[in-house]
Amino acid sequence: MLVFASACGRTPAYGAEENDSDGCVLDLGSHTQDCDDDGIPDGDDPFPEDATRPGRARDDIIYACSPTRLYLIAPDDEHVPLAVGDFQFADGSGGPVTDIAIDHFGVFYAVTLAELYVCDPTSVNCWALGPLPTDSLAFLPVGVLDDDDSVLVTVVDSSTWTRVDLRGPEVSTTVLGSIADAYSSSGDIAYDGYGTTWLMSPTPLGDIFASILPGNGASDLSAGGNLPSGTSGLAAFDHHLWFFDRFGHVIDWEPYWNPALRFHARGPEGFSGAAAHLDAR
Repeated sequence: MLVFASACGRTPAYGAEENDSDGCVLDLGSHTQDCDDDGIPDGDDPFPEDATRPGRARDDIIYACSPTRLYLIAPDDEHVPLAVGDFQFADGSGGPVTDIAIDHFGVFYAVTLAELYVCDPTSVNCWALGPLPTDSLAFLPVGVLDDDDSVLVTVVDSSTWTRVDLRGPEVSTTVLGSIADAYSSSGDIAYDGYGTTWLMSPTPLGDIFASILPGNGASDLSAGGNLPSGTSGLAAFDHHLWFFDRFGHVIDWEPYWNPALRFHARGPEGFSGAAAHLDAR
């Protein structure tokens, strides 16, 4: 099933090519051409003619969010969550934000169980792109699902593994498969520096994280572990997995090397999601 939408407040969706005011020919299929010279190629830029939007995320920190506020965590600075600001929605929806994701150009996305947004990670201003009923987002790097671009993935309705394609201000979704076994989404996904895709899932015996196959969402049964109850955010940074729970805890785990979860500074409020720049892996 495909769902299409255009960015809130924009003119009708772009075609394959369109002239901008400087004479550059927009190509929303390109991952190299950058008509507005903001460092984000036309095909990856929700505002390909506006160099002031959407802004770019840093690649040296971890971002985490509560339902209303964005935080940053510097892993080398005692892992203390620092507030960036409250999410501001151009459509007046007000959230709540359930998860965030960042592509390899630093474009920052947020989702609210109903709508996908692109946000400026400095001002925390957000603009609607289209409907997306999910609580989880993550980007898989170039070469995993697409040889030319990073790909946004999510779990819809708790168990449907879904690819989300972003072409300028347009959004489309494609079902890739179903989460296998007894797994379902408890709020986040991450791809680590070792080439593994991770899913957090509730089970009858408690919350877990498990490795899955990115092509169809099936379990690959190779690794995983138990999580504290209420863990809802997951990010990969510097070959570690970083977990964030609804009580504000920051927790990290080094896959395959250190089996123990390590608890760090506690934030001022509970977290709902997390993400890191793809280049930070």
